[in-house]
Amino acid sequence: MGVHRVELLASAARTASGTGGVFDLAGTIGGGSQYSAGLFLLDVSAVSGTVPTLDCFVQTEMPDGSFSDAVAFGQLLVVTRRQAVLIPGNTLVESPVPDASLTVSSVKGVPLGGKWRVKWTIGGVTPSFTFKVLADFYD
Repeated sequence: MGVHRVELLASAARTASGTGGVFDLAGTIGGGSQYSAGLFLLDVSAVSGTVPTLDCFVQTEMPDGSFSDAVAFGQLLVVTRRQAVLIPGNTLVESPVPDASLTVSSVKGVPLGGKWRVKWTIGGVTPSFTFKVLADFYD
């Protein structure tokens, strides 16, 4: 089994909600259909502000070019590291297309191909979070 490590979002201090750049899994590491699982790491290395909150989502591209949540990390308030494992199943799932609204601490069994990005929402009074998101894709 091979592992392909990618940086979905580089480490930086962020003070407002935003969306990272698009990572093309198929175009960057040679196709997406052969990947059987993904491991995502959210690494928060610094936090400041009054009652700061961070909601972080890993999203994948839909057929129409919009993005939908694949991973929703639990809301973060302090320096921490969180992981999420995504192993697509063979179960048909019909649901609304979530955009930063997937239930926290959950993943959705989507195919591991195509394009990926990170979206985050920051709250609080003068909040600042330094964080990055890494991913390992397994074939």
